[in-house]
Amino acid sequence: MVTNSDALKCYDTSMQEHLCEPIQLFCIKFINGSTVTRGCAGVDVYCTDEDPGCYPTQEVDGLTQKWCCCEKDMCNESVSTSLSICTLIFSLIFFFISLYYN
Repeated sequence: MVTNSDALKCYDTSMQEHLCEPIQLFCIKFINGSTVTRGCAGVDVYCTDEDPGCYPTQEVDGLTQKWCCCEKDMCNESVSTSLSICTLIFSLIFFFISLYYN
């Protein structure tokens, strides 16, 4: 029996924590052009037990689409936010190093 504490937790589209149904084994992030949808998913054509992860992008009606599936709690966050933080940190380090050596 799966209890609420065992159920997967994923971000929803509004970046709030969402408790998935017991049959939903994946967190998903679907990128359709500039629109990003997040939530829970079961095993289907988009997420499979054999190959979780991000699938190749495709063009549909002029929009770039991409699916990402993952199996850990809250794993469907925004990668771009993480990259922005890293970029900011490296920029600050470079700035302070350049001040020190000038």
